[in-house]
Amino acid sequence: MSSPFDCKCPERKKPVAARNWVIEQFRCNHSAFNGYHWTASDYSTVRCLECGCVGRTKAKFVDDLREAHPGEVEAAAKRGFKAHHYHGGGS
Repeated sequence: MSSPFDCKCPERKKPVAARNWVIEQFRCNHSAFNGYHWTASDYSTVRCLECGCVGRTKAKFVDDLREAHPGEVEAAAKRGFKAHHYHGGGS
């Protein structure tokens, strides 16, 4: 079961286009439940690159976010995510 996207860091107060949030899975799912095959979904997986919060949402703001670049999430994790104490959920 996935967690809802519930970022609590200061990024949430910025306009959507200015937030350091990226899409990891856009309106799809790849999970053990479906044998890790691509499956269409109303939900997208979103991650905050500032605090590391990750979760799934079907909010319309995902249309205004960009997809994560290869290695971008891993690089942010190695930096330790800048504001990990704001972590609202996820990994």
